[in-house]
Amino acid sequence: MRTHSLIGLTRRRFVIALIAGVVVLANSLNSRLSGAVADVNIWPAFRGDGTSHTRAKQLPLRWSDAEGVAWRTAIEGRGQSSPVIWNGRIYVTAVTGVDKETLLVSRVDLDRGGVVWTKRFPAARKLKDTDTTSKAAPTPVVNDAGVMALFESGDLIALSHDGELRWQRSLMDDYGDIKIGHQYGSSPVLFGDRLIVFVGHAGPSYLLQVDIRTGATLWKSDRPSVTSWNTPVIGGDRGQEWVAVPTKTGFEAHRLSDGTALWTRTGVTPAPMASATLSGGRLFVPSSTKGGSGALGVGADAAPWVSDEATADFSSPLVVGETAYFVNPVGVLYAADVTTGRTLWRYRLPGANWASPIFDGKHLYFFGVEGKTVLIEPNRNESKVIAENTLSIEGRVYGVAAVDRAIVLRSDHALVKLQNR
Repeated sequence: MRTHSLIGLTRRRFVIALIAGVVVLANSLNSRLSGAVADVNIWPAFRGDGTSHTRAKQLPLRWSDAEGVAWRTAIEGRGQSSPVIWNGRIYVTAVTGVDKETLLVSRVDLDRGGVVWTKRFPAARKLKDTDTTSKAAPTPVVNDAGVMALFESGDLIALSHDGELRWQRSLMDDYGDIKIGHQYGSSPVLFGDRLIVFVGHAGPSYLLQVDIRTGATLWKSDRPSVTSWNTPVIGGDRGQEWVAVPTKTGFEAHRLSDGTALWTRTGVTPAPMASATLSGGRLFVPSSTKGGSGALGVGADAAPWVSDEATADFSSPLVVGETAYFVNPVGVLYAADVTTGRTLWRYRLPGANWASPIFDGKHLYFFGVEGKTVLIEPNRNESKVIAENTLSIEGRVYGVAAVDRAIVLRSDHALVKLQNR
């Protein structure tokens, strides 16, 4: 009897230990999965985290009209903004009407591609739509609370994930008309519970910090007039963060806590459309003018430089390791040393790139406006092309977003999901 009791006790202990082990393993897996969702299943703003790097895994390498396309979804209206993604929800903006009198925000299901809802708002300012003016060019931002969208009409709109209006305001009503020949296009950026908006134009320019819960202005910093579609760049140490925006000859940083001007760096000619990239204590600045692109040192030991030949007009620079990549208006890719600016090599892409390239930890993706994408392996000695993919696109490819196993392309009237199955 005693032997049987001992055996029974041993079995009970074994079962209890086994159950405890399963619980620990399950909790560990849940923790890892929750972290993975937070890290790789979101693309919350223009260029993701602002650098065009993604931690998403197993992005597709090859696709065509016949394979690798999970779905294509038509979007009401026309737009040039990039898609943003938050845990299975894609958000995209557009405009309609000859005077762009209607503003649209749509939510699309990432898995199935169906439009979940589209919300329409009258524009505070009617702006003539032409071939050379922006069409919902600012990329929205998204977080746990919902999506916030900015339009060339100056309308700033916040919606919940279910499409309920949280708040709305007009920057033009508050601060005057935005005067840009091609109309406004700068994308807002998020910093915690604050939204940073840059308005650079022929009139009184300014930088705003907005409370994302109410839409109220927390501070406003007036700036000299400069026509720019640049997206603000956030940097600095914890508790001493700054936001940098372009001047005519460089960049100026403002303290994030109160908008106070901190420092100015000069020596480059920022492109009006392509945005700068912060990496390794340097601000890599694209320019449409030869001799205008370069790197501005914002760290203690980061020396500035100007490139002799690299230019970029639409797509933003991509910095990977010790190499910075610039794509000029006709599609010539320049690889430059990040420390000196010396050109390492050049490669002729199939055509112009308006969307900014991305990097997934292994490959550089360069998205042509006509649907031709080139994948290149990072290499300081030569261009190592991994794949060239062609996709039929109506209009142009304006922007992209990346999550685990998938890339979402945005064209004038549609979204396309490329998926690694």
